[in-house]
Amino acid sequence: MPKQSVHIPYGRRTLRFTPPDGVKIDLLHSEAARGLPDAAGALGRALRRPLSAPALGRLAVGARRVAVVVSDVTRPVPNRLLLGEILPALEAAGVPREGITIIIGTGTHRPAPPDEIRTILGARVARRYRVVNHDCRSGNKRVGFVTNPLTRENIPLLIDRLYVEADLKIVTGLVEPHIFCGYSGGRKAVLPGIAALTTIRKWHGPELIAHPESVPGVVAGNIPHALSVEASRLAGADFAVNVTLNGSREITGVFAGDIERVFEAAAARVEEYALTRPVRPAKVVVTSGAGWPLDATFYQAIKGLVAVFPVLAPGGLVVLAARADEGIGDEGFTKLVMNTRDVVAWSKALSGRKRFHLGQWQLQRMGWVRERGKAVFLVSDLSDAQARAAFTEPFSTLQEAVYRAVEETGALRIVVVPEGPYVVTRASAER
Repeated sequence: MPKQSVHIPYGRRTLRFTPPDGVKIDLLHSEAARGLPDAAGALGRALRRPLSAPALGRLAVGARRVAVVVSDVTRPVPNRLLLGEILPALEAAGVPREGITIIIGTGTHRPAPPDEIRTILGARVARRYRVVNHDCRSGNKRVGFVTNPLTRENIPLLIDRLYVEADLKIVTGLVEPHIFCGYSGGRKAVLPGIAALTTIRKWHGPELIAHPESVPGVVAGNIPHALSVEASRLAGADFAVNVTLNGSREITGVFAGDIERVFEAAAARVEEYALTRPVRPAKVVVTSGAGWPLDATFYQAIKGLVAVFPVLAPGGLVVLAARADEGIGDEGFTKLVMNTRDVVAWSKALSGRKRFHLGQWQLQRMGWVRERGKAVFLVSDLSDAQARAAFTEPFSTLQEAVYRAVEETGALRIVVVPEGPYVVTRASAER
């Protein structure tokens, strides 16, 4: 009988491996979720009959300045489809084209260059509309504050001025499992999407990241989620359009209307298929950064490690396939990684440090993974020196990495999570 071959996303392609003889595979993946047969039709209906909000065409009547927030390239949002319905609806309602501004919600990420903007929006929209990268360091306006319930510190809420001063505020996005906010989408378009660095750094505070409910798939009791909801109320969000996707990037749901209702409906849809069956934690877990665009940097690929944390046995090994063809991350995160010698000790001491580093929340989670596991075996486009600096052991092939992990642990069973951060894993009570 031929061995079972497993395919793992890697950039825009897949890698594959076969397990060693006698090793059982527990394969965790999302439940089958069919793409909508007519996504454009579903979007049109959602815009005309939204959740707890007037139709977009009615809302737009009389508006002269409209801000539309879209995600940056790290999220595979079908923006061409969404904007192909949203923008004509605005103009049909009398909004002048020159009054529409598309804001790319970069958060603290780098700005999108012109060629990337065309990738995100499509060449036609990029050419015909005003498109602005959000700048977390300037151009932001205070709209109030939210309070961190753990420290009682007031967090000033500074949001992109172009958004705050618009007559009509529209946010778009993708709802999927998120590393510490439960799910992405909805309110995250505002915080952190178009918030100032001053605000984002407090929202990413180590005590918030370390909270036990700050994990993928959890919303109840999730403090970063609650703060983002409050921020979206203070900044205002007149209309939201969110989608859900399956593992093939097909649209499984389209939701429009009130931002909170949209998020709730979309998160419920994702939970139907992204929540994997509970399994006993394993000494070897194989996963990915979910392929392009999420695995373009090691910074983003860390989300794959966080996704499998619940099913990694203490002292185990994670094999991570993430192309990381753009390197470790931006200059600040790369420098932080290079200057950190012991990521576990650094992560534990983070709450006592006054200096804040961009991307420290990702490295904080890397510390958790390394504290629980013996090592991370990395298959990537990083150089060996970069991979080792990022607290991983480099391997040239996925097959070699899996065999070595099994050899070092003596594992007779491995857990494989091909979709990485696009699913929510759970440990069973059985040990």
